[in-house]
Amino acid sequence: MTRRIGVCSLAVLLLGGCAMGVRHNFDQRSLQLGVATSATVAVGTLDHRPYVLEGKKDPTFVGMSRGGFGNPFDVTTKSGNPLASDFTSAIVGSLEAAGVNAKGVELKHTLSQDQAAAALRVAGAQRSVLIRLVEWKSDAMVNTSLAYDLELRVLDAGGAVLLSKPQQGKEVLGSADVFTPGGASQVEPRFRRMLEVLFQAPDVVKALQP
Repeated sequence: MTRRIGVCSLAVLLLGGCAMGVRHNFDQRSLQLGVATSATVAVGTLDHRPYVLEGKKDPTFVGMSRGGFGNPFDVTTKSGNPLASDFTSAIVGSLEAAGVNAKGVELKHTLSQDQAAAALRVAGAQRSVLIRLVEWKSDAMVNTSLAYDLELRVLDAGGAVLLSKPQQGKEVLGSADVFTPGGASQVEPRFRRMLEVLFQAPDVVKALQP
């Protein structure tokens, strides 16, 4: 019995150790966005998650990885950049790989939506994509879940909104993989697929045409 308790205690400690220092890679530049356009495109992501705006979490925060007792440890971006920057880099890099003349615009989370739209307009592109993050938080222990709330807007050169497409939900992505603590093996593909579905939508593809 004593030996069993010792083994269990060790397992809990190992789980706790694996839960610390977890990072997710969102700077993925090979997304299949399905966009072919001759228009120049500016892209920016605005992080309006409440806990980031209130200063309770850093902009690099992306979720929680729980130890053996359920105690949470912050998960951050692998790049060390704000989550919003990773979203923008992934989109711009993937558009460029597909032959689109795209450029990223860094948007501070302190900006309002109107200020963010103005910053994109200054970039001088024919079309702009504004991603507003209201929620993005994973939670991994035995299972991995992801809560998300974001909106994709396509703007014309003058800043008028051509299209608004929201994406909201809370999903259980499956059992956590012990070899990739923090749910990275579930969250990263879900991020990829979510952006691909958003951009491949016919109305988004059409709105990005000059």
